[in-house]
Amino acid sequence: RNDADALAAAAGAFGEAADQALFATQQAVQLLGGHGFITDHPVEKWMRDARLLALLWGGRDGALAEASEAICPPESPGGAQSS
Repeated sequence: RNDADALAAAAGAFGEAADQALFATQQAVQLLGGHGFITDHPVEKWMRDARLLALLWGGRDGALAEASEAICPPESPGGAQSS
């Protein structure tokens, strides 16, 4: 595998992991009701961490944009693809 394939795979995996972490922690807070927001409960911290994870690398949209640029680099002004 070349570097572009590895970057595309990593960006896709990051985007999916961020989405799943946010989904799982939101469901846990829903399940616990108001108790999930108490700062002594670990679910509250996990949800904050998942939200921050979703912001890194631009979240799913940023990760997918990075993956698409790795697979198909944008053309340079001269018409040749950058490497």
